[in-house]
Amino acid sequence: MSRPSISLCMIVKNEESCLESCLESVQGHVDEIIIVDTGSTDRTVEIAESFNARVIYHDWKQDFASARNESIKYATKEYILQLDADEYLDDRTDFVKALASELDFYYVNIRNYKTDGLSVAHKSVRLFKRRPDFIFVGRIHEQIDVNQPNVRGGSADVLIHHTGYTEDVYKEKNKHKRNMDILIQEVQQNRTGFNLYNLGNQYAQEGSYGKALSAFQEAFGLGKDRTYIPDLLSQMVICLTHLKRYAEGIRLANDAIAVYPSHADLYAVQGNLYKQMEHYEDALICYKHFLEIDESQPSAYTKRVESFLVEYLAAQVHMELGEEEEAYQAILRSLSLNRNYLPSKMMLVKWLQCRHKSGIEIISTINSSNSSDYNTVFSLLYNTRHPDLLQIIKSGSFNLEPYVKAVACLYAGEYEEARKLWNQIGEVNKDNGKDVLLLGVLTQDLRLLQMSRDVINLSDKEFKAVKSIMYKEPLQGLVPSSSLQAYLLELGRGFILVQEYDWFEYLSTQLSGISIRYRYLFSKLMHEYGFSEAAVDLILPGLRTEPHNPDLLQLLGDICRKYGNDEDALDCYKDLVRARPDMGSYTRLIRLLKRRGDKENVHKYKREMKMMYPLSNWAAMGD
Repeated sequence: MSRPSISLCMIVKNEESCLESCLESVQGHVDEIIIVDTGSTDRTVEIAESFNARVIYHDWKQDFASARNESIKYATKEYILQLDADEYLDDRTDFVKALASELDFYYVNIRNYKTDGLSVAHKSVRLFKRRPDFIFVGRIHEQIDVNQPNVRGGSADVLIHHTGYTEDVYKEKNKHKRNMDILIQEVQQNRTGFNLYNLGNQYAQEGSYGKALSAFQEAFGLGKDRTYIPDLLSQMVICLTHLKRYAEGIRLANDAIAVYPSHADLYAVQGNLYKQMEHYEDALICYKHFLEIDESQPSAYTKRVESFLVEYLAAQVHMELGEEEEAYQAILRSLSLNRNYLPSKMMLVKWLQCRHKSGIEIISTINSSNSSDYNTVFSLLYNTRHPDLLQIIKSGSFNLEPYVKAVACLYAGEYEEARKLWNQIGEVNKDNGKDVLLLGVLTQDLRLLQMSRDVINLSDKEFKAVKSIMYKEPLQGLVPSSSLQAYLLELGRGFILVQEYDWFEYLSTQLSGISIRYRYLFSKLMHEYGFSEAAVDLILPGLRTEPHNPDLLQLLGDICRKYGNDEDALDCYKDLVRARPDMGSYTRLIRLLKRRGDKENVHKYKREMKMMYPLSNWAAMGD
């Protein structure tokens, strides 16, 4: 069965890095290639001509629609396919099937990839008949004007991959400034809902959430029946979350879901809002709704959130609630959906390392859940400072920077070799400040301490305290900055990783005597790495001093619950609710009561919680 003929029409400028991949993807799918060049100074035209493209030169006028219309003017085939140079056709494309209905235009699927591993999916008219009344409109985010009488359109099973909004490409081409300048001009000349929606997206991308919200609000008033409205509402909820206007965000999300119950993204953004409010049960409910919808039907709207991300966010919530096994299962589900999502891989590696799994065991676990290249796994082990990193280096051939081997030697316990390497390197980057600090303390090397000080930015008084730690002297009158507090906590973590437990006991004892906050942080660190009995030994003296300290009560309750001491956990959580009656406290108590089948007290505490937190949908639910 034959298909209608197709012209590929493109506009380009300095696209030598990606044009070849784009044109290779259309081989066998299109019958001619029309490329309008708006001023390339690299090999773009040469690459285009190597694919027998017809190249037309056109002055750039800060108007994408003008350039697009120039490109389609030269097309001679029945249909026109529009692509950008940083896009490519999916290798499963079948235009015979896609064009079987021979409609006037088709929406196709576009997936936009971002640097963090996430992507945004949306539909756009990119495939349409060559006819004089089909022209592009809009200086930016230009679209074919298909709103005409007697025009038939539909959707085609065609997928276009777009890589142009990964961070390096976006910065390299300065797309943000270009887009913002054109959008502002476009809105000034043509104040439509669609233009304001695009302006709001641009403001949100730069972090100007107040401006973005204003643009979205005006766009909503001008285009309530448009297909972009569900995504616009999702973006408004995100803006309100960043602006900490939580009540407005919850109400807007509830209203939007009532109108667009099948738009999964609304549940995800509402879940993230609840997560930021620490309404963890509400967040999990929202994530569950998202996953149920996302798995059951394709989205008809712009889709920015993927299931693997929601599983990762759910894992974070479970970790916050001390539910380690649930978190682990959510991480595995995330990786089963996207084996390349690095935050999920990093969470899995940390989870396994805290359970004292060897480097080989971690590699085996990661590769059993998803196939990963060795360099990626190596990078994950380096980022978590795994003690087996040096063993893995020795077992393979890696082209490594000297600082990587220095770090590996440190956490393998080969201090003198690590010391020798750092002295050869001579300078420390910020990421390695904690490593050189740890090594300097362990080897009592003042030069290494000074090298770490140069990147940690310690005051004279703080540096004096670090030297006291190096000699295991008493710490008195130390009031550390927030940055020093973070480095001291990392120093404690380092002592655990290199199994220098005497050093850890000294540091935790000294700092716990300075403040109850340190006592909590070091107790939490011990529990995180499986030393829960030692953590309890550190917690209990703190509770004798401050019996209503909520951090210590919560941590002790979590430890007791994990090891099946429900009675003790219940006492801790009841005291916690009295000391800090926030949603996190109520959530822990009610979940434990539910597990014990205590319906009467579940009802009692839920009634209290509903009165205190009227924004919580979970609080309003039945027991």
